[in-house]
Amino acid sequence: MNGGDLKQKIKFVRYDYVSDGSGGQIATPVTVLETLAKVSSVKSVKTLEALQEALNKVYKVVLRMRKGFEPQSDYSVFYKGKEMVILTIESDEIENREWILTITDREG
Repeated sequence: MNGGDLKQKIKFVRYDYVSDGSGGQIATPVTVLETLAKVSSVKSVKTLEALQEALNKVYKVVLRMRKGFEPQSDYSVFYKGKEMVILTIESDEIENREWILTITDREG
């Protein structure tokens, strides 16, 4: 991967639950990582069918691996102001040292 390809800003968020003082809980977003990534639309019919036909927009996200960060399926990804969910997580640890994710709109 060419470092110049990492142009889109993304943010990984997890939700911690804190007491609301009335016996309930409030989901509080905690930023895990803000970074640059290469984000592209997934348009392959086979890929979309494999991920589920009902999804609206599916994106492929490629980012460099870094010490202390590993994407988790329960993280949300914010891209262009929209909250996305992670569908798949793959790693290329040997050759390119990068994470490859597929994400979709939370409403998807």
